[in-house]
Amino acid sequence: MKARWLLVVLGLTAFFAVSCATDVGTIDRTQHERLAKKQFAGVWYMNQTVIDIPYSGAWSFVGEMNFGATGKVIFDIEEQFLIAYPTVEYVEGSEKKWHQQQFYKYWDDTCTTKEAEGQYQCVDGKDNLGQPGVKCCLIEMYVGQPVAMFSILSHYDVARRYNAQTGEQTNVLEENTTDKKWRQREYIRVNWAANKINDFTFMARIVNQ
Repeated sequence: MKARWLLVVLGLTAFFAVSCATDVGTIDRTQHERLAKKQFAGVWYMNQTVIDIPYSGAWSFVGEMNFGATGKVIFDIEEQFLIAYPTVEYVEGSEKKWHQQQFYKYWDDTCTTKEAEGQYQCVDGKDNLGQPGVKCCLIEMYVGQPVAMFSILSHYDVARRYNAQTGEQTNVLEENTTDKKWRQREYIRVNWAANKINDFTFMARIVNQ
């Protein structure tokens, strides 16, 4: 009787062990600092501030700001860079009439589909070539010279890993950088460590970089 009881217990233990081993759930292998492109849409306020400096620093102080350049900016997402452009003239009336630039609507879901690659490419970005029924994925507006530019390390989607031959999905989430073109992918990873634009209204950053 004791041997049979032991056999039953071991059998139940093995059953529960197998049941638990097969239920692993979703495994997320994406990395940190994931930024959705849509969150950069619209107009932002930008200012630069010194938050720390050594006691021996002679060129700046904690709290110094570039008050003269404080203003509104928009972000443009290119393949290699995230660029901030001012939308307000530094000197009113000096540029707006002559300096217009086109931007791709990365915040518009219609413009980030595979079909949008050749179907919605209007030329002028303003009136869809006189055809209101044609979707335009470009917007034209005044911007000044860029005030910030940061390197983009990766454009990617978060998707389940799958078998390329059968299409069968697994329980592993990963960063997909191959199925769509860079403009169509949902997320980016940015290197915020270095602003590649020298802003002469904020000399502290230039001296200390």
